[in-house]
Amino acid sequence: MIACRQDQGEQHVRRKDHRDFQRVARQFRGELERREKLYRGTRPALEIQGKTVILVDNGIATGASMYAAIMALRSRRPARIVIAVPVAPADVIARLDAIVDERLCVLASVEFVAVGRFYRDFDPTTDADVRRLLDEIRKVPA
Repeated sequence: MIACRQDQGEQHVRRKDHRDFQRVARQFRGELERREKLYRGTRPALEIQGKTVILVDNGIATGASMYAAIMALRSRRPARIVIAVPVAPADVIARLDAIVDERLCVLASVEFVAVGRFYRDFDPTTDADVRRLLDEIRKVPA
């Protein structure tokens, strides 16, 4: 299930803004569906109901992606959701703490600028990288 949520920080959202959001949401939804098909293939989604799920990221900036992942997982009723990241802004971690069962964050910085500043090499992960890593993990006995 792929869902989009518009953050309405203001009391009202102009009609044009809403249409723009819907257009961008359709584009992102299409990209997410493409990646899901590429990465998972024909395999069904993992059964997570009643299990502990650990969400790992290379760092959190705004928290929007992590928030979306947490909300998507909540709808599938895991027993617990744990997030694990090396670095994030302290205020974002505080907000996420309210919606997860546990969190591991090596550095919750109040002077956060960007995730990439904490890495020597912060090249993007390619689709080929993801597929290779998923293929490797599938070979590991359960």
